[in-house]
Amino acid sequence: MLAFDVQGAFDNINHSHLLNKMHDMGINPQLTLWTQSFLANRSATLVFDNQHDVQRLVNTSTPQGSPVSPILFTLATASLFKSRHSSFNKTRCISFIDDGLMYVSSPSILNNIVILEREFADVIRDTCSDGVNLDPGKCKLLHAPKGCLAAETAHNTLLKFTMSGTQHTVHPQAGPVRWLSFHFTIGAGLPQSAMPQARILAQKG
Repeated sequence: MLAFDVQGAFDNINHSHLLNKMHDMGINPQLTLWTQSFLANRSATLVFDNQHDVQRLVNTSTPQGSPVSPILFTLATASLFKSRHSSFNKTRCISFIDDGLMYVSSPSILNNIVILEREFADVIRDTCSDGVNLDPGKCKLLHAPKGCLAAETAHNTLLKFTMSGTQHTVHPQAGPVRWLSFHFTIGAGLPQSAMPQARILAQKG
């Protein structure tokens, strides 16, 4: 499984892109117009050592702290997670706001890595088209092998991906991986009791 995080989620939502996506999704035009009004004419200013910069209009970001912002972010990135379910049947990708989790199961750890690398490359491509970026420093990889030989293979099996022209390597975690309120550990796999709850959280997000 691979856990990842969207970088500066609420800060990088492009207003025009979001409104176009709402239109393409068939959302009520009145709601789209309300969203346009909600995001319009917002400004920001920098303050440093009591020195105020001039106010400038912003055409990206959604207000942090607003209950509307998580909904708008989910709409802006909906295609990212929806496409994963149809692109490869054995791969699942769920999310809660800006936290994503991709997992795959097969008898071969090396095969799992090939699938994850391919699918994660698509995730990176889709996030770029959505106007957001992933945080490479927060990617976490965990294998759940069976048997001593598989465990040794898992320990040495890395995941590599390229983002903005830079190649990154994710080493498998020796300890538990925390995603939302769940902790995944080597040998425990994906708890069957946890995954339905995670899906519910993802759907609510």
